[in-house]
Amino acid sequence: MIAVLVGCSMLWGSVTAFAAEEEVQETGAEVVFQEEIVTKNGVSYIPLRQAADGLGLSLTWNREERAAVLCSEMRSMKLTEGVDLYVSTAAQEGMIGMTAPMELGAAPFVDENGKMYIPAEAFSVLVGYEVAEGEGGIVISQRA
Repeated sequence: MIAVLVGCSMLWGSVTAFAAEEEVQETGAEVVFQEEIVTKNGVSYIPLRQAADGLGLSLTWNREERAAVLCSEMRSMKLTEGVDLYVSTAAQEGMIGMTAPMELGAAPFVDENGKMYIPAEAFSVLVGYEVAEGEGGIVISQRA
């Protein structure tokens, strides 16, 4: 737990793997993805850095583990390249609670440009976010 808190409080440091720019529409606590969606085996993936930035979440990268830690004010989630396991844990000291570990049938991957993509559905595990996929793209929004 402390490692997650330390990871969430670190500066962006070595997150250059996520530095490429994409055109993502932001409207308050909502992000809309359109062209930047990657579909593999019927699963829609989105670029993690753009999703985190658009929703105001912090993101740190651990090169050795090839993992990212995504943090909101209340929750955090570790995303490891090639590992189909999603767990949301309390991000504040003294808070307890975590979601049951979930497999989504799709693991995060890093593309040839060093950009991590995660299944859009992973945000529904991060407690407090809704994911809607339709003709207009994928919308991730913060629950009211």
